[in-house]
Amino acid sequence: MGSSWIPLRIVIAQVGVTLSGATLWMVLGGGRAGTAALVGGGISVLLSFYFLVKVFSQHSDAGPEAVLAAFFRAQAWKMLMATMALTLAVMFFKDVFAALITTFAATLTIYWFALLWPDRTDDGDD
Repeated sequence: MGSSWIPLRIVIAQVGVTLSGATLWMVLGGGRAGTAALVGGGISVLLSFYFLVKVFSQHSDAGPEAVLAAFFRAQAWKMLMATMALTLAVMFFKDVFAALITTFAATLTIYWFALLWPDRTDDGDD
């Protein structure tokens, strides 16, 4: 799995963190807390997947300017959508805010860990 797979690995890892967080919050705080955690992590997962699709769906012949423009455009939309989605989620889950926000934040730590993942640019054709 080469470095081009790192964005997909981020999304997959965020799904794992989301499901773990939702399970933990459901055990600790009940069904509503578990649902809030699922929504918080889900927001992060969906936004990361959106970014992945928008940036990496560029044609292989797209120049660096087009790729950079797609990156900035996707990031700007991602931030706007995050603000809107989290605002709505907080309004709906204000009574279990901790479950929502801690799971959202936990999914964001995946980006830090992704920096430590080895860059496997070979396809195993040794």
